[in-house]
Amino acid sequence: MLLIGARGSVGQVTIQSASINGELLTPTTLYHLVVINTGAPAMVRLDGFVRTRQGEQVVAFRTAEQLLPSGTSTWTASSSTMQAFNYGAGEAGRTARVHQRLPGGQFTWCIRINSDAAETGDEWCDDLVMEDLLYLDLVMPWHKDTIDEVRPALTWTITGSPTAVAAAKVRITLVPMSAPMNAAQALAAEVPLFNVNDVTQRTLLYPPGAPDLQRGRCYAWQAERVVDGRVADRSEPWSFCVRDLPKPQADKYVLLDRIEPGSVYQAVDDRIYFRYDEPYASTDLRCVVLGPGRRELVPDARNESAGPGTTLSKQAGVNLYELDLSPYALKTGIYTLRVLDGKGRHYELQFNVPR
Repeated sequence: MLLIGARGSVGQVTIQSASINGELLTPTTLYHLVVINTGAPAMVRLDGFVRTRQGEQVVAFRTAEQLLPSGTSTWTASSSTMQAFNYGAGEAGRTARVHQRLPGGQFTWCIRINSDAAETGDEWCDDLVMEDLLYLDLVMPWHKDTIDEVRPALTWTITGSPTAVAAAKVRITLVPMSAPMNAAQALAAEVPLFNVNDVTQRTLLYPPGAPDLQRGRCYAWQAERVVDGRVADRSEPWSFCVRDLPKPQADKYVLLDRIEPGSVYQAVDDRIYFRYDEPYASTDLRCVVLGPGRRELVPDARNESAGPGTTLSKQAGVNLYELDLSPYALKTGIYTLRVLDGKGRHYELQFNVPR
């Protein structure tokens, strides 16, 4: 909230108008002045304070000297160099430090301009009334938690004046976070994965157009109440990580004559490892992959126990086979491996090609 007043001049350097921004109480956004210098260019500095009606200090500041030219000049906090900017130790000062705005209530503020061109510095004082501060709190995912979902819902709460809460519109921001950043640093530096404005529900479903979160990565998020394009209140920034699934290990080696009905083999890295035991020497095995519509594909099965250069062959005793599925670019889904031996016997193994 900005309050602007007017007053008469004192000396050669005077304040024509002044305002304090109680909703952005930071060293670069605190005040805006229009200053008149009726004399020669002069070195000037500012000091000031914001206090509660009870006299409790909320913030006090002092700028470095800077050259003020003759005539009318605009002086903002962003164009000043702060020598001191201190929040008060009381409740109002702590609130201003955390939320970078004044809490609800009535305040008094003063700005004094000191000049080497005038014996008496000019001063501007006024009152400021702030609406109740709304408190935004994040709920889920919990701070520094590890979750399994790659498209999680984000839950938050808002408390304060019932009228202000009912009218509140919140912006939810989520950004990637990399070590050694904390949540606040990530929100300040990283490009958001998404910003959702004008959120009124307390749970935001993951936006349909946003990409999935990556497993093994961490993210930061925050809720902010926006009024007329400015952030009026914000939650504490939180972070969470998405659990990285362990890499599946290949099942070596499944026994073809001991396959449980209904079991499905997981094909890891486009490989199937199976074992065929035969006490008698026989002809080669034939492997067939049955896809949709029972369409046959003939893969290359290598007998790992028969030595190099042996394809689709077997030997007496334990036979270990590695089936390479990569040449067939199988899509995600369930397939059937049929193995036929030289005696006309066949075995079938259902397997899954994961995404």
